[in-house]
Order: sequence, then C-alpha cells, then structure tokens
Amino acid sequence: MRVFRRKAVWTMVFRRWESFSWRLIGFAAAVIAAGAGALAVENPVGEVPQPKNVILMVADGCGIEAYTLTRWMKGKELAVDSLEVALVKTHSTDSVITDSAPAASAYATGVRTSNGFLSVGPQAKVLSVLTPPPEDLQYRPLATVLEGAKLLGKATGIAVTCRVTHATPAAFMAHLPRRDDEQDLMIQVVHQNVDVVLGGGRELLLPTSAGGKRTDGRDLTKVLKARGYQTPQTRQELAKISGGKVFGLFAPGHLAPEIDRPQLGPDEPTLEEMTRKAIELLKADPDGFFLMIEGSQIDWACHANDPAYLVHEMLMFDRAVGAAAEFARQDGQTLLIVVSDHATGGLSIGNTGPLSKGNLTVETVVEPLRRMKCSATLLWKTLGKDPTPERIQTVLQEEWGIKTTPEEAGEVLAEVKRASKNPQNVFTFLSTRYTALGWTTHNHTGGDVALFTLGPGRPKGVLASPQVGQCIAQALGIDLDKLNQRLFVEPGKALPDVKVELLPEGAKTPQIVRLQAGQKRVELPLQENVLNNGDRSVELEGLCLYASQTKRVYVPLQVLRLLTDSQEPLPKITKE
Repeated sequence: MRVFRRKAVWTMVFRRWESFSWRLIGFAAAVIAAGAGALAVENPVGEVPQPKNVILMVADGCGIEAYTLTRWMKGKELAVDSLEVALVKTHSTDSVITDSAPAASAYATGVRTSNGFLSVGPQAKVLSVLTPPPEDLQYRPLATVLEGAKLLGKATGIAVTCRVTHATPAAFMAHLPRRDDEQDLMIQVVHQNVDVVLGGGRELLLPTSAGGKRTDGRDLTKVLKARGYQTPQTRQELAKISGGKVFGLFAPGHLAPEIDRPQLGPDEPTLEEMTRKAIELLKADPDGFFLMIEGSQIDWACHANDPAYLVHEMLMFDRAVGAAAEFARQDGQTLLIVVSDHATGGLSIGNTGPLSKGNLTVETVVEPLRRMKCSATLLWKTLGKDPTPERIQTVLQEEWGIKTTPEEAGEVLAEVKRASKNPQNVFTFLSTRYTALGWTTHNHTGGDVALFTLGPGRPKGVLASPQVGQCIAQALGIDLDKLNQRLFVEPGKALPDVKVELLPEGAKTPQIVRLQAGQKRVELPLQENVLNNGDRSVELEGLCLYASQTKRVYVPLQVLRLLTDSQEPLPKITKE
C-alpha cells in the first residue's frame, strides 16, 4: 500500500495513543505513527495498581529460536515460559535492521533514532516510510526513563556482562550520536549518579599512565570516591556489600563469556548474582526503583555462530530472569519486562546437513553442544598463532568433542586463514556437519522479537520499539515531554539575553560551556552534572551536553534557575 494512502490510518493510530503525550517537537508522533502496532497497557489505576518498580531485562541479539534451543538444553521450562508474551518491531529510523544503540535508545527514551545513536534525536536521512525529523530534533539529547526515575526519587540500577559503556547500558545513562566514543560515554555514566552500576569496563575509568585506556588524563575513580561509591572488583567483594551506592566493574573490558568464566574470570560475578544483588540494594528505596539488566553476550555468541557460547549465555540469562520474576511475584508491585533488542545470526534448529535428516531427536540437538567445553574464541586461542591440521584435530576433539578427518582439519585451517580477522567465526563451516543447527549470517537480522512481561502495567500486542519505552515511562508515572523540557534546555532559547561561550574558544571539541546573565556567570563542564560558580560547585540533576553536529548546548532547567537566582520550583515530570 502506498504511503500517502496510509495517512488517515496513521493519524487514527496516533490519536488513539495520544495518552502517551509524545509530541516532542512534532516528530515523535510521526515516528510512532509510522511504526505503530496494536498496543494495550493495563489500567494503572483501579483494579491494577501503579507499579512501584520496573525491571527491564534485555537479551541482546536473541531471536526466538534461541529460547527454543535453550529450553531443550535446560530440559524443562524456561523462566519466561510462564510470562505474558508480546512482539516488538525493531527497525531504526534509517535501517530495516537495527543495531543495539537505537534499539536500546527506543526502550530508554520512547523515540526511535538512527543506527549508532545513543539517546539522541535521529539524523535527517530516514527510511522511506518515515517522516524526516525536524532540524531542532536532530542530534538533540532525549531524556531516558532511568533519568526520569531518578527525578522521581526512585533508586536506579544497571547490571550487564559487557562494558557499562557498551550500547545497551549506555543508552540509558548517556547521550551521544557515536556509540564507539566510550571514553566520553564513561564520563557521562559516572556523572549520572546511578545507584548501582555492575558490569565491565574498569580500564575506561583510568588514564593510560595508571594502566587504563583514557587518553584525556582523567581518573574517574576520584569522582566515584568523592560521590561515596563502593567499587568492588570481584564477586566476593560484591557479595559483602549490603547497602549504599555501588559502581562495580569486574573486568578491564567485558566480562568473560559464561562458558569460559571458570577459566578466564572465576572471580567475576554471574549475571544472576548481579541481578540478585542489584535488586537487594535497590529495593531498600521506599520510593521504588528502575533496573535494567542485559544478557550482553548472547549477541556476540550469535555473531560468532557459536552455539555452545550461546546456550551458556542463555541459561545464565534464564537464571537471572528467574531471580527477577521471583522478586516480582513476591513483591506484587513490580513490572518485569524481558525483551530482545534485535536478533542476530539467523539461528535455526535444523540445517542442510546429515544430522537434520529424518526425525530429529532431542539428543541429536543437544549432545554436540554439551560436549563443547569453551567458546570458539577461547578455542582458537588454544590453537595458537600458527595451527597445523594435526593441532586442529587434537583441539577440536579435546575441547568440542568433534572428531575430524585430516582433510576436514585442512579445510578448517583454510577457512581460518580466510577469515583471519574473526577466525572464531569458522564454526559456521563446521555447524552443518557436526550439529543440527543452522545460521544465515554473522550480523543482525531484522525480524520482530519476543517480549515477555509480568506484573501491573504490562504491555500487550505487537509493539513498535518506542512503545516499550513509553510503557515503561507510563508504568513509572513519567511524562516524557515534561522530562525532556526539564533536563535538556537550550539556554539561548529559554533566556534570550544569556551569553553562551564554549571553551576553549575555537576548539573542535569544547570542554566547558560558560553562561552569563547580567553580572552572574557560571561554568559547566560538558558531559558532567556540575555547575561551577567561582569557588562554589553545585551537583546538578542532569548532564550538560553539546551537540557538535548542530552546535547546540543543552543544560538542565535547574541551571537557568540558579543562573537567574529564581526561586520558582522546577516543574513536575509526572502526568497530571
């Protein structure tokens, strides 16, 4: 059907869901209308109470067939099997196949954005079925449900198995159109004052002179210490913590794959342990909490077409979901959402190889995977730099239980050399011969993904990805329009007489914005939540940001109140 003939239908869809109050510069409505599906949210009043807590769990890169495979491996029902089920359409504004950055941003902000973008407005180029964004929305920071939960006085938390600056966690805590700028992302993450942050990425806190990877000379551990954070680095240290703010990074980079953790990271906590600890710490807040948990490496296992890596990540994610569901059922005031951001790898149970012919038994599916003792990445490290066919035969037999002929080992070696940048991806070559599993790609795929829910305010139906974020905001009682107007103000528009300077002058990447109104002048370090007025420093409720693409500055409304000595209270962010 042509786009212009859909106009009336999309208008009706948008009006029907007008209660979401998403009229952000007129664009969000068009985005939602262009991607909307049927949505029903249980009434937050009356018989269904407003949730006190929201737990969002993201199975990164997990397609529906991964759940099926994991169920066969587990030998009984998964934790998600008893939950309500919906579907999510995953595309970004500029691609039918999304990456994790815009996918997580949609869940965090209720707005769809461009590939590679983290909780900022999209670029001008969009898919043919979408309306291009207005200029003043492009690259504009978009407030997240985590930031809203903080302003409501709720505790907030993040627990992941990747670096905490990776796409999914960063989308809830930071705002940049470049997901790879993880040094900048860590500055924003540290200054968000999230109560509990658990994952990897310790090297991004420290300068290169101290063994880290920061090239700007900053030591962000000093900021964490000044703000009263506990900084455990092992599962044992984490287990001993019973209260207070926690910024626990348990590896220099990402955590070890679950299948390799006993060998590579025995002192790192599991996703289940981080989930249980985060809930234990956050539930002490009488106002409730928002917690985002990610099974980050499900995606990487699927990128590598590595089923052993995948099922171990999935089984641990299942245990984490079980822990969260157990709390939600006992609590009765918690909305639990379990969802993927997209699928990866094109996994299928069944392929064109010999094991898939005829009736396929459970044993045929699971036994080859049970014989695999490590991830493909660790296997290739075990092979060494210059493996021989004989060495390949030995390692495949010992580590994966695969007995190859010399000719097959030679084929594997040739394939490894051909795929020298990602030699672990060679498992695709072996998959059709030695398992009953198939793969179509090493990249993401564009299909709908499953969403599982438990508790009050849960969404139903076929959702556009921004609607997941809108449902979370509604469950928390957040008006996203009002939240954006409070957290991200352009000083020159709000105060026409204010003088705005970027320092150092003429720098490609400014570090400070200076605002002056009358005789009063303040300085704001960009990407931080700090206002400096002479010798006085004030910790702000949000970040001060600069969009280099549009040369626009955004600050919390609180800054302008302080700049003008206004006693007017800050506006509420809740719905009337």
